[in-house]
Amino acid sequence: MKEIEIAANEYQSEYLDTNEQHCSVADHFKAGVEWAKSQRMSEWVSVEDRLPGNLDSVLGCFGKTSVGHFYYDERNKKWYQDGWFDQSQSRTFEITNWQPLPPPPQTSK
Repeated sequence: MKEIEIAANEYQSEYLDTNEQHCSVADHFKAGVEWAKSQRMSEWVSVEDRLPGNLDSVLGCFGKTSVGHFYYDERNKKWYQDGWFDQSQSRTFEITNWQPLPPPPQTSK
C-alpha cells in the first residue's frame, strides 16, 4: 500500500501545482483509475476464497515464494503440476493462492 500513498502524494503535488489548488472528486477518481491501469495489480486468489474451474490451467503459489503452472482436479480435490498427462506419475502440491494465466502474446501474421 506504500506505493499507493507515494503515487497519491506525487499526483497531489503535480495537480496542485498546475491547477492552483482547485480539484474535484471526479478528477481524483479519474487520476486513480489511470494510475491503477498503469500498475500490474495482483490478481492472486486465496484457495480459501475460491478455486479455479475444474482442470483450468493457472499460476499457483506454494511454499513461501514458489510459483508454477498448475491445475486443480475437482474429482479428487488435488492440485497437479500442469503438463503431466498421467496423474499417477505426478506429485500433488499444497497451493495457497492462484491466479489466471495472462493471455498469450499476439503474433503478427
